[in-house]
Amino acid sequence: MKSRVVRADGLALRFDEAMRFSGGSDSDFFFRAVDGGASICWVDDAFVREIVAAQRVSITWQWMRALRVAANAATIHKKRRGPLAAWIRYLPKSLMRLLRGAGRMVCGVMVFLPSSALGKKWLVRGGKDAASGIGSIIGLLGLTPQPYKTVD
Repeated sequence: MKSRVVRADGLALRFDEAMRFSGGSDSDFFFRAVDGGASICWVDDAFVREIVAAQRVSITWQWMRALRVAANAATIHKKRRGPLAAWIRYLPKSLMRLLRGAGRMVCGVMVFLPSSALGKKWLVRGGKDAASGIGSIIGLLGLTPQPYKTVD
């Protein structure tokens, strides 16, 4: 990252502390950097390592993450482009995600007996879709999940 992004004589960007417990402050920061003229590029040979805590691979955590990520995306879009633009972009997405999620969950229940693995897969994906749809609506309404108030 070029220092002009954070320097006082440049973009003077800082992480939005209002997002400290909701997550998404990194996405917000870099969207604002791009909006201010910075560019982001892909680095093929970058090495990244992350240790994922066991509780973060649970189905419930994944559903809650989908909800939070969608809420943050809608919140950031509203902040960048205004409330009307956010509603126009995210309300149709929310409704489609809710419908797709419900459909996948119904299919998951229907195929569970003949194939529990496939049924579980559809139930998990359907739940993530539905959570994402709910999350977008939550973000549009100005509500933000606060999962990072508690350290895990």
